[in-house]
Amino acid sequence: MKKFVNILTLSRLLATLFLPIIWHYLKPLYIVIFVALVLLTDAIDGYLARKFHVMSLFGSLLDSIADKIFGIALLIVAANVDSLFYILVIQEVLIASLTIIAATLGATTKSTWLGKIKTWILGIAIVLCLGTYFDMGRYIFIFSIPYLSDASLFIACGSEVIVFADYLRNFFLEIKDKHAKIKYELKKDKDLFKALFDTEYYLKNRDKPLYKLLLK
Repeated sequence: MKKFVNILTLSRLLATLFLPIIWHYLKPLYIVIFVALVLLTDAIDGYLARKFHVMSLFGSLLDSIADKIFGIALLIVAANVDSLFYILVIQEVLIASLTIIAATLGATTKSTWLGKIKTWILGIAIVLCLGTYFDMGRYIFIFSIPYLSDASLFIACGSEVIVFADYLRNFFLEIKDKHAKIKYELKKDKDLFKALFDTEYYLKNRDKPLYKLLLK
């Protein structure tokens, strides 16, 4: 089951490669179905991992990477409809870069409730943008889709700024008192395999900084 869950997560990375092709060559209905199925894997793999007790550090890292790459690719595709999405692409790249730097310097890189809200706002903005592109009706409730799309984009941009500022604040607070140098040397063989794939090890240590799990 652990292999199946990881393959399910890996499918989002593979889907990223096909996204531009599907966007350009398939009908709108198939694009919506494809994106929905890909996003569905994000919910299913986490559920299966918890249900069958097969969580692992490898799965967690793969899930984060797959989500970020597919999300950025989807934003780039959406930018074909509205160029404002390029601002969101830059913001997402900045947040991803900050996360990588934080992990490298020994800070924890956990998602916050602000990050989760930002993800939902971003998803709504993309859905409304696709609604505009696919001409899904001139009006939703009492507002036209383009106005809803533009409004959601500005809100999404604002939420990205707030999340980036929150991540940056937490990053500086966490590394403020860190003076010990990190020895960048991966664990060897069995120790590394256990750190990456052992469920009990992951559950016991998942709140620790990444370097403490993977490095000697």
